[in-house]
Amino acid sequence: MYWINFFREYRIWRTVKRVALKNPNLLEENNLRVDWVGRMYTVINLPDEIIQNPYLEETYVIQQLREYDKVLITLGLADIIYPEFTKIEGESAYLLILYPESDYLNWSRFIFNFFITLGSVIGLYFLTKFIWVKL
Repeated sequence: MYWINFFREYRIWRTVKRVALKNPNLLEENNLRVDWVGRMYTVINLPDEIIQNPYLEETYVIQQLREYDKVLITLGLADIIYPEFTKIEGESAYLLILYPESDYLNWSRFIFNFFITLGSVIGLYFLTKFIWVKL
């Protein structure tokens, strides 16, 4: 089951990275950058009136996300991209990262499941060989 989910997430990640790399002008016009992993990111600066009222910060950032939703809809990625906001320490700004889901697409789970699968295949091989010799 892990491998099915892994390849499904890999296909989505590859699609997002391919679309992001094919549309650099649209992303640049909207102040979005793409890193080597394929995530899109930007910095949302807070205006002075929002800085004075810290309760409005998250509301303002979510409101700004609507503008980036339009870009994602244009690219056809709106239903597979998830946003993540992080406050930049010492600055009046938030870092917005847009990336696809990656529950199964990480190195530790991949290596663990690779060895589990490898052990299962080796065990099945020796079990089959043992049964074949006994017959």
